[in-house]
Amino acid sequence: DIKQENKETKNVEDIKTKEIGINITGTLDNTKGIIRGREITIGGNLTGNSKGKIDSIGALTLTGKIIDNKNGVIKGNIKKINSDKLINDEGQLLSNEKMEGIIKETSNIRGEISGNEGIKLIGEKLNNLTGVIRSNKKIDLDVKDTRNVKGYILSDGLTKEDVKEETKEKKEQKNNEDIKNKEIGINITGTLDNREGVIRGREITIGGNLTGNSKGKIDSIGALTLTGKI
Repeated sequence: DIKQENKETKNVEDIKTKEIGINITGTLDNTKGIIRGREITIGGNLTGNSKGKIDSIGALTLTGKIIDNKNGVIKGNIKKINSDKLINDEGQLLSNEKMEGIIKETSNIRGEISGNEGIKLIGEKLNNLTGVIRSNKKIDLDVKDTRNVKGYILSDGLTKEDVKEETKEKKEQKNNEDIKNKEIGINITGTLDNREGVIRGREITIGGNLTGNSKGKIDSIGALTLTGKI
């Protein structure tokens, strides 16, 4: 017991000193590699993470201009990403916190982007071809051009299957609870191509033009707002 107590005390002391984790300032190629720590900061470009894993118990910071996570896994409390290009094709970008990204171009072809406490992306292009973007809370896509062809955008903890399974009573109860905190639904401000795609949330707002929805589905449990010219 004394040994265990000493270990716990030491852990707390270490966290207080902030001398923990991994800090990489330059360019990183983590192909087939594993990087694990209590906190991880990658300050330079991530040029490759194919079959690699970057796994942080706590904060995970990515500030490189290029983040190439094709066929890789990046996991942790990802709070902010500031880059020109994010490649997450067949990759997993998973955050336990709210994920906020200022990213010019995001490619999520057959990939998964998840932020448990919410997702906010600001940029010019988002390609979610057969990809999944999901959150237990709100998804805010402030992107000029969003392509969700055969993709899924799912907020409020909804899955691909569960929207139609909810009873009216459950819908009303969940709506009332979620509206109180106002961090619900999906907001897409730019142009949207949703051909064969699925967008599901407790509330959905599409502020830009909907250029395509052939065989697609935009499914809101609550309010659905469309304000595009087309």
